[in-house]
Amino acid sequence: MIQLQSLNGKTAGHQWVARRFPVQIGRSRTSDVSLDEPGVWDRHAEITEADKTFSVRVHSPALATINGEPLTERPLRNGDVLELGGVQLRFSLSPTRHRHMALREALTWIGLLLLCAGQAALVFFLT
Repeated sequence: MIQLQSLNGKTAGHQWVARRFPVQIGRSRTSDVSLDEPGVWDRHAEITEADKTFSVRVHSPALATINGEPLTERPLRNGDVLELGGVQLRFSLSPTRHRHMALREALTWIGLLLLCAGQAALVFFLT
């Protein structure tokens, strides 16, 4: 559903994909997104989902910013940069998974072929 991409630090370039909420972010090994970076607390922040809106809440006394603005709780938008201690994370929606449509496409073409054959048969028998 969402992904967080590390922009700097030891985990630069790494991506985390979250499909269940809430998502715990912190230094703790039990966190969903574990960051061993300077200034990151054991339980630093949490991302929640409600009514198709994603929000981030920072646990006290930890500090964080979104796009350079301090926050305690705020909705997230696609492309926001979340800074927790010494690490920056880009929040984005994860890529969609495409379904294979081969069966549906084949059935559509077969249906069109049968329709054309039926019309040709009607023209042949009625003339």
